[in-house]
Amino acid sequence: MTAKLSQIIHDSQTPAKAKKRHGKIWFDGECRILKKRCLEAIGTDQYNSTRQLYKKTLKEKSQKHEYKELIEKIQQSRSKPWILLPKKPLTAIPPVTMQSFTTYFSSLLTTTSHSALEPDLALDNQSYRETYNLVISRNFSNPLEKVHITPTL
Repeated sequence: MTAKLSQIIHDSQTPAKAKKRHGKIWFDGECRILKKRCLEAIGTDQYNSTRQLYKKTLKEKSQKHEYKELIEKIQQSRSKPWILLPKKPLTAIPPVTMQSFTTYFSSLLTTTSHSALEPDLALDNQSYRETYNLVISRNFSNPLEKVHITPTL
C-alpha cells in the first residue's frame, strides 16, 4: 500500500526544469575544475602554472566557440545575407561644455560688421540716414543702449 502511494506521489510531481546558464556557453566542466584548482593554488608555488593552464584553456574554448558561431553564420547567410554585416554601434553625442555653448551662441547673436545691410547707393538724403540708423539700431544693438551708425559714403 505504501509503495503504491509513494509511486502515485512520485508520478504526480512535475519534473524539475534545468537551470539556464546566462554566462558563457563554452565555459564547461573542465573550465570549472581548472578555475577551482587555480583558486585553491593561490599563495602556493603552483599558482602561476595553474593560472596559465586555466587562461590557455579559456582562450582555446572561447576561440573554438567563436569559430563554430562564425561557421553557423556563414551557413545562415545564404538565406539571410544581412547576418554577416557588422552591427553599427550607437554613436554617443559628444558632451558640450557650457563655455563652448555660450561662446558659440554669443558669436551668432553679436555682429561686428553691418556691411551686409548697407545700401550700394550713396546716402544723400537725411531722412534716409535716419531710417537706416533706426533699422540698424533696432536689429543689432542692445535695446538698453542707443547706438547710431553713420554709414560711410
